[in-house]
Amino acid sequence: MARRLLIISALVAVVVVGAWIVAVQRPSSDSSTHCYATLSPQTSVTSVYVQPDDGYSPVLDEINQAHCSIDLSMYLLSDRVVIEALINAANRGIVVRVILERSPFNSYGGQEDVVAELTTAGMEVQWASDRFQFSHAKYMIVDRQSAILGNQNFTGAGFNSNREFGVVTTEPSVVMQAAAVFDADWKGSITIEGLSTLVVSPVNARARILELINSADTSIWMYAEVCAMSGSRRHWIGQRRGVSMCV
Repeated sequence: MARRLLIISALVAVVVVGAWIVAVQRPSSDSSTHCYATLSPQTSVTSVYVQPDDGYSPVLDEINQAHCSIDLSMYLLSDRVVIEALINAANRGIVVRVILERSPFNSYGGQEDVVAELTTAGMEVQWASDRFQFSHAKYMIVDRQSAILGNQNFTGAGFNSNREFGVVTTEPSVVMQAAAVFDADWKGSITIEGLSTLVVSPVNARARILELINSADTSIWMYAEVCAMSGSRRHWIGQRRGVSMCV
């Protein structure tokens, strides 16, 4: 009997120690903060990528080169290549935080399976705030040094068959503004600190887009899936002052 109790006690001790090791080894937001101090400054570069021509490289390059953290806000996340890359990043100690839309428009079901998989892999995952009709933003911040901003969902169609645009930038002011938006949405805060040049809906998007339209001198080229904002149409009609338009 004593021997049996000894064996059971030993097994319990192994389980407790194992759980403690997992808890200690799992990266946290605090650990990423310390990690940022070890990074070298990056040269400010901004580039545009186009889908489906450029494929996975613009996104996977950023994920695979992460040293400290990945913050991802995405409307739809289902592509296996990207999900596996995020899991690999978490497995090598990168702090990965993900915000997903709970009920994408016309989606057959939600994204519960994706949330479960990411959480099991050690990522921190939250549903987007229900104070937005949809959280339609699609962007990613890596190491607080680079950001991908675009209109592309991380889905198979987004990479392989849709026409999509994205920007990869290391411009510090843009990256930090994107990080401020993510932090505010992660905390459920209404206030976004330090927002200046970034166009963010529903904060400043309408005013900034109309400002851009009104500043046109020679031409306006627009590529959009849907345009139903009556204010913008009125401004375009008002551009009969020699500004050529292509929509």
